[in-house]
Amino acid sequence: MIKSTLRITAMVALIAGFAQSGQAATYTIVSGLTSGTVTGTIETDGTLGVLSTANIVDWNITVDGTGGVFNLLGDGSVGDNSDVLVTGTTLEATATLLTFDFSSGGVALFQSPTTASSENFACFAASTCGEFSDAITSLAGTDFPGDIDVFPQVGVVTIATADAPPADDPNVIPVPASLPLLAGGLLGLGAIARRRRPAA
Repeated sequence: MIKSTLRITAMVALIAGFAQSGQAATYTIVSGLTSGTVTGTIETDGTLGVLSTANIVDWNITVDGTGGVFNLLGDGSVGDNSDVLVTGTTLEATATLLTFDFSSGGVALFQSPTTASSENFACFAASTCGEFSDAITSLAGTDFPGDIDVFPQVGVVTIATADAPPADDPNVIPVPASLPLLAGGLLGLGAIARRRRPAA
């Protein structure tokens, strides 16, 4: 009896874990926040909730500002030329949105060639980033701080929206949230039926 209960529990946990596993998510930056100065995409590992540097797996961000045009390419891109730094609990992901809290003291910095190099960056900052806080700041070039573009922000702001995978993408297998519940119920019914079976 104990062995079958353990088997049932293990199967339900396996099914529930499969339904909860995250796939990478790509978010497109809302260009209206910066009048088109900062555009592109940010890819996460699929984590929902507060994100850290480790959750950002790739990015392709174009800064088209006062100092010129520069393309920041992340770790998963051909031509990787930049780094990312996320501090605080300001960057959060949902299934459809990437938000940044400009009132809670953190930074999401995408910069080339490295963070803190005073060159080529897109920065979402509640704390200071390039002499500015509570703003999206960007720089294409090396004239720091002369060519910085600043876009003040207040509170929690949607900075990007999720890209839906193509309907014919063979890597996407939808798993309804109710599937683990259904499996658990069926396994429970099987266990009850087995217990009621007369002994031979």
